[in-house]
Amino acid sequence: MIKLKTLPTFCIINHTPFTWPTHIIDFQDIFTDETNALLAAHSDLIAQAADHVAKRFYEVLLNHDHAHTFLNEEVVQQRLMQAQKQWIIETLAPHTVDEKDAFEARQAHIGQVHARIELPLQLMTLGVRLQKRAFIEILFDDAADAAHNDAHIQLYPSTRYWTMPRTS
Repeated sequence: MIKLKTLPTFCIINHTPFTWPTHIIDFQDIFTDETNALLAAHSDLIAQAADHVAKRFYEVLLNHDHAHTFLNEEVVQQRLMQAQKQWIIETLAPHTVDEKDAFEARQAHIGQVHARIELPLQLMTLGVRLQKRAFIEILFDDAADAAHNDAHIQLYPSTRYWTMPRTS
């Protein structure tokens, strides 16, 4: 279980009581037998989505006023685009409990890289939103094929666990 930093257990946000979660989600809760079967069955769609997500992500960020400090076209094309595609494919692949430590270490490493370059939180959250939006675009792109959309709708909950990589 990945613990969050110590936070108040209760606070008021927009005049509404809010309880901070004490942990993210157990690895076993994400990669259940059912989820793993779904991810395996749709690996081609995930690979297609990974390409679309990475392209949209960098298309927007390369034109963002604050992101140009951290990105340039050459680095994106030479390294980052492929690395993000691979990360998406690996993240949305079936995993077993035996892979938990390696999976979490990979996510932590990515977070450490972002922290080391002092990537602002606003750009991190923008990046996560861009990834989710681009993933949803491809999942619901083919409205004419009802069976295809049913598979997409089943797969969509797997992306709900996309969070910013841990930095420690």
